[in-house]
Amino acid sequence: MTICMILKKIVTSGYILAIVEYLPIPAAQFPSHVEDAKTAVRYLAKQSEELRIDSSNMFVSGDSSGGHTSLLCWATWNSTDLDTDSTEPLPDVKAFLNFYGVTDFTTIADYRSNVPHDSPTSPENLLLGDFLSLNDQEKALRASVRYYLNKETTYAPLLTMHGNKDDVVPFEQGIELQKRCLDLGLDSTFYCIDGAGHGGPAFYHEETVEEVIAFLKKHTDSFSV
Repeated sequence: MTICMILKKIVTSGYILAIVEYLPIPAAQFPSHVEDAKTAVRYLAKQSEELRIDSSNMFVSGDSSGGHTSLLCWATWNSTDLDTDSTEPLPDVKAFLNFYGVTDFTTIADYRSNVPHDSPTSPENLLLGDFLSLNDQEKALRASVRYYLNKETTYAPLLTMHGNKDDVVPFEQGIELQKRCLDLGLDSTFYCIDGAGHGGPAFYHEETVEEVIAFLKKHTDSFSV
């Protein structure tokens, strides 16, 4: 099963997919990508009638850097954090999905990886303005999901899928986040893709796709194809 077949299977299950592009690095830096994603969701909600979108059943998802974007949207959706581009309230989002995204920039370099995450030319440093190689832990923390999680805030359900052979974003990143969510009593589901690396065919397996669709349907109100 290819990525195109996955998208087709999700669409034929009754969902509309909108692929959001955000400003690229190094021209844009944190939190530009999160603000761009929130702006896109606002646009889709506003244009829902024209685009024939059910704005009462919206989801946000991303893989790799998009997973990090989705996670930061999830963690700040019910606050004003990382949302300086607009004072307009964000539309309701039923749930968020994270596929092998970075969860904590303060620990990512601690684990084995084929990517030197704390080097000046790493994607993380280009995104964060060289926070990691300069050892700016405060700024690195502000770009990490756990910085925005607490027991007082309400968060939408979250699904995380991560391969335990990921050699780009260490599998431990997903484990760290899930432990934090469990400690806070959050509605978070963690799905280990056994033997999978950073994306690849294992994520396109029919069983994996069915898990994604089941998660979407579980959190969709009055859903019918």
